[in-house]
Amino acid sequence: MTQDNPGHEKREANQTDTPTEGKATHPQAEIAPTSIELHPHSAADHHPSTDEEKKERRERLKLVFEGIGLLVLTLYTIFSAFQWRTMSGQLDEMRKVTGATERSINQADLNFRRDERAWIGFALPEGIQIQKEATTQRPTALLVPTQTVNTGKTPAKKVTGNLAITVIKKGEKLVFEYTSGHTNYGIYGGTMFPGGRVTLAQPAIRHGPKKAITIVPTDALMQEINQGQSFVVVYGRVTYCDIFGVSHWTTFCRYATRPGFIDYACMNYNDADINETPDKSGCPAK
Repeated sequence: MTQDNPGHEKREANQTDTPTEGKATHPQAEIAPTSIELHPHSAADHHPSTDEEKKERRERLKLVFEGIGLLVLTLYTIFSAFQWRTMSGQLDEMRKVTGATERSINQADLNFRRDERAWIGFALPEGIQIQKEATTQRPTALLVPTQTVNTGKTPAKKVTGNLAITVIKKGEKLVFEYTSGHTNYGIYGGTMFPGGRVTLAQPAIRHGPKKAITIVPTDALMQEINQGQSFVVVYGRVTYCDIFGVSHWTTFCRYATRPGFIDYACMNYNDADINETPDKSGCPAK
């Protein structure tokens, strides 16, 4: 039979309720009851899609695309400017080359025309002739031979001109006029081919009251001519067209006697044109 041991139970109770020496004791904290509430969330709460937000997104996209467009436009402008500058430089070089080529061609054509054109000149064979009457052998005129010559390589067309043959005294001034009141002969050469000549032997004349007067080589006049007190002078002007349609002229002056005594005015009258532009009115091309 078991005996009750009240002292033993008491000791166990004490061991349970009384803390052991050397060990800390902590009071137990009270835990308040927690209440958890569950609230359902809709998709609209996580992804707002209001009109303002949509408008803001559209504005941002618009700015992005505008920025991209502006960048592309800027790059295109820079590229176009560079390309234009390059092409402009190339065009300038091409123009220079083209201009130089054109000038070279024009110069070659001009040189060809100069070399191939007709050139009308004047020749004065030496000496004069005294024309005499057949029966009495009395001197009646001073005949002076002259030649108009085409020294060029192509024909000269519409060759016309004026020729004066006269006698002047030493120191007398020449008047290079072929209008009314100034006696002269006409030159009508028509078309003169290369090497062609118009040869004349006309008497020396002077202007008279109504018409030209033939100068008679009297003994006194011939003495003046031989002594260099008077001179037989030939001067004139010839006009013509070359085959390229350019009009030309030649002026000439010679002393048929005592050529070494030629004065400055006569010598300076010898000249020729430098025309190189076609004359459509005076020398029409056919």
